[in-house]
Amino acid sequence: MCAMLNVVRRKGFRIINVSLTRPSSFSTSTSDANAIIHVLTSSNNFAQATFLAKQCLQNSPTLCSSLLQPLNRANLTSRAYAILLLAFCQLGFVHEALCLYKTLSFLPPLQPCNALLHGLVKTQRFHSLWEVYRDMVSRGFSPTVITYGILMQCCCSQGDSNNACRMFDEMLERGIVPNVVVYTILIRVFCNEGQMEEAECVFRRMRESAVVTPNLYTYKTLMDGYCKMSDVKRVFDLYSDMLKRCLQPDVVTFATLIDVLCKVGDFKAARNCFAYMAKFDVVPNAHAYNSLIDGYCKVGNLPEAMGLWEEMERCGIFHDVFTYNILIKGLCDSGRLEEAEGLMEKMDNVGVLANSVTYNVVIDRCCKTGDMEKAIEVCSQMTERKIEPNVITFSTLIDGFCKKGNVKAAMGLYTEMVIKGLAPDVVTYTALIDGHCKVGNTKEAFRLHKEMLDAGLKPNVFTVSCVIDGLLKDGRTYDAIKLFLEKTGAGCPGGKMDSRFCSPNSVMYAILIQGLCKDGRVFKAAKFFAEMRWNGFKPDMLVYVTMLQAHFQFKHMVDVMMLHADMLKMGVMQNTSIYRVLSRGYGANGYLKSAHMCSEQLMEYGIQFPQSGGANSPMSTWHNKSEFPISLKPPKPKETLRKHLECNRYTKVLLLFRSLLRKRPTPNHIDSFSLLYALKACNHKHSSTQGKQLHALIIKLGYHAIAQVQTCLLKTYAQRGNLRDAHQVFDEIPSKNIVCWTSLISAYVDNHKPGRALQLFRLMRMNNVEPDQVAVTVALSACAETGELEMGEWIHALVRHKQEMNRDLCLDNAFINMYAKCGDVVAARKVFDGMRSKDVTTWTSMIVGHAVHGQVREALQLFSQMNSRRDQDDCVVTPNDVTFIGVLMACSHAGLVEEGKWHFRSMSEVYGIQPREAHFGCMVDLLCRGGHLRDAYDFIMEMPVPPNAVVWRTLLGACSVHGELELAAEVRHILLKLDPGYVGDSVAMSNIYANKGMWNKKIVVRNQIKQSRAPGCSSIEVGSGVGEFVTSDDDHPLMTDK
Repeated sequence: MCAMLNVVRRKGFRIINVSLTRPSSFSTSTSDANAIIHVLTSSNNFAQATFLAKQCLQNSPTLCSSLLQPLNRANLTSRAYAILLLAFCQLGFVHEALCLYKTLSFLPPLQPCNALLHGLVKTQRFHSLWEVYRDMVSRGFSPTVITYGILMQCCCSQGDSNNACRMFDEMLERGIVPNVVVYTILIRVFCNEGQMEEAECVFRRMRESAVVTPNLYTYKTLMDGYCKMSDVKRVFDLYSDMLKRCLQPDVVTFATLIDVLCKVGDFKAARNCFAYMAKFDVVPNAHAYNSLIDGYCKVGNLPEAMGLWEEMERCGIFHDVFTYNILIKGLCDSGRLEEAEGLMEKMDNVGVLANSVTYNVVIDRCCKTGDMEKAIEVCSQMTERKIEPNVITFSTLIDGFCKKGNVKAAMGLYTEMVIKGLAPDVVTYTALIDGHCKVGNTKEAFRLHKEMLDAGLKPNVFTVSCVIDGLLKDGRTYDAIKLFLEKTGAGCPGGKMDSRFCSPNSVMYAILIQGLCKDGRVFKAAKFFAEMRWNGFKPDMLVYVTMLQAHFQFKHMVDVMMLHADMLKMGVMQNTSIYRVLSRGYGANGYLKSAHMCSEQLMEYGIQFPQSGGANSPMSTWHNKSEFPISLKPPKPKETLRKHLECNRYTKVLLLFRSLLRKRPTPNHIDSFSLLYALKACNHKHSSTQGKQLHALIIKLGYHAIAQVQTCLLKTYAQRGNLRDAHQVFDEIPSKNIVCWTSLISAYVDNHKPGRALQLFRLMRMNNVEPDQVAVTVALSACAETGELEMGEWIHALVRHKQEMNRDLCLDNAFINMYAKCGDVVAARKVFDGMRSKDVTTWTSMIVGHAVHGQVREALQLFSQMNSRRDQDDCVVTPNDVTFIGVLMACSHAGLVEEGKWHFRSMSEVYGIQPREAHFGCMVDLLCRGGHLRDAYDFIMEMPVPPNAVVWRTLLGACSVHGELELAAEVRHILLKLDPGYVGDSVAMSNIYANKGMWNKKIVVRNQIKQSRAPGCSSIEVGSGVGEFVTSDDDHPLMTDK
């Protein structure tokens, strides 16, 4: 018997050794696995037994059920059961582990029990966890500090702080000393629920403990809690305390600091904090960038957000789904829905899977703009991608339909929501109640309100406001007042409120005051107005206008004057509606002097206030307030605008400029510099409407003859692609200088019309306007795009003969780029060799030029020279990511596989450059050209970024050349998922089948092609123009009849 056990034991060790050396070839039967595990556990070889069980499950996940079925017949020991239970949990087979536990008649050891509880928490099976824990305790299980940490993690996920505290107290009663993990979890529970005082209490208790000290994760958890409360001071106090305890901050810590600074609007400090990470050798990741991008998006500063997005690409940091969601929301909030949809398409192209948050953001924007058809279409796309709409999705759509007045469609969505098993929340009911009240269906609104209460949902202040609005519109003023008193606790003895009540806000007061004034109950409205002011709410302009109209109607002139004084005190007088109501009301009631004064203020639009009245008058009282000081010196608006523009406060610039317009628009108040600053701010805000308004103002004030203003206006139209208006602005400039011409030429180049840009350059020369370096550089970029080599050579000759023009580095780089892209590499190299100083752009342009035209030896020699220059002290030039694209292209053209691999590795190892998608594409092309198709496939599968369709298409083309049928079929299957509409993949596959003589499969693939490829076009340069034509083109304008 012992000899038999030794044989089985040796077999088990032999299987383990085979699995270690060749995991993919490892296989064994269920009975063998059970027997070997039994023998190993009986010999106290628990580590080997656990490894064997996990190896079985990893190589064959279907073995889970097979291992469970023969357990009763296998006669396993209790330790073998524990080994299997632990293996199930560690590999994520929580359901199988739970089934195994329920079949056991004994209590497993501590480690498998904790592993099972932890697995249930990770899979959010909280109800099963508490059932299993109670069963374990009933079998005599003694929990440890690790067990309590798992249980408290469950409480944290459930948001149950009471149960977490109970678990903590129970642990102390058992004499178990909490460790840092338990303390941190308890702090996180309180932080998630906003109970910062309780979290601080636990933190102090932890610091006072002689056994446990807070670690970095503890500080990060507490800082994150205060970040959600926007408590900057406390966050940085914790950060300072953390540094004093010699805890090194990580990227998550800095992300929290950046997040809280962005929430309070201190973006300069947030930027400094972002740069400060380098001091601690912390490399920013997507989480840190997301915090900063989110902050800029929330304040509408999309240019800065997009700049950070591009910076992430330059640094090789992958944009995750959170980055996309943040930027999509920012674009939607700014009204740029088309760009947001384009970003969603880009997500699909790069392989980032959109989630429900992505679609909900777009749906919310569609609903806010009233485009419900588009919102439903986006929701359909969501379901097509197997993403189920959640409560937020339905609530957003319901609110959108209710605001459009289509309550019937909203109720249909509500019914569908209930059928799908989604429980409507407070937001859902509030939208429906508001929708029914607006269409006069108050009976249904009250029914929904009752249904909401029966479901155990507590109405918030917006729900109560909607119901009060419905009652007032239904003429039930008494019921509205009664509901207000009941829901706000105003009728409670002593004014005490509990959880049944909600605190009123300014909206609720405004609805009630307007309804009472409309019903003629002015004194009751005045009572609630006074209560509103007493509770610290600032009435808006509409509330003041409503109260003024009501008092004027009933000739309560004393109350009017008191309101007038209150408005002056609150600073809400600068509004035409208020002055218009006051002027008409005073005049209708015989107060002509006051009416005249308000009429004057209406003309001045509230800029200067009347000084009449005695020492006790409301005006005198207001001017004597020290909290409203009056400046004796006149303001300098253009200096203020310039400072805000330099600080990138574009919204503030436009708001200040708008306040200037409230004065009389004279040149003394609005000069050309102020208009220029406003235009520049408008360019950054990408607002076409404001740009046109400023254009009209420029014409009105007579500044349309100033070249600087017109040039900036030209750029405003060009940035939005409106070249017709940009050209019209250019034509209206009386004296066009080189800056005007360059701006227009650059506008056509930026809008991908280089041919028209070169025509303008010729026209500029015909008008005897001499080009400068900037104009020549722009024209050369247009030549590079169109391939007009003769025009580029003419410009080069012009520059050589203009001795007064200083040739700088940027201009020489433009010449190299133009010659290389136009195919004259010899001329490009001549310019390169003649340059005295070269930067990385110079070297890169020449290396890429050689590589693109197949001059591999020259490209690699240049790269070697660039590195040798790098070692010299007088000229340090470091390659960038674009340089390596040229090097890898050169290696690919020459078939230098090993050298290409070496350069690819040196990017990150030597130069610290993270490869981008283009570099991976070059490597795939290199391996495919070298015939290493399997290596190319393995390289694609191991890429850290999701491969796009172009990378796979490169491999498919190589399979066609080398006749790799099996690999080609696998690649085409992947391409059908990535880009099913591209016909070229099917054509390539059909050609492979044809070369192999597999005609039946070729016909099947050909039948699957549903669309034809776009016809190719050819171009020819004739004289100074470039003509394009396609096959069988009979409509060319220069074609002559035979």
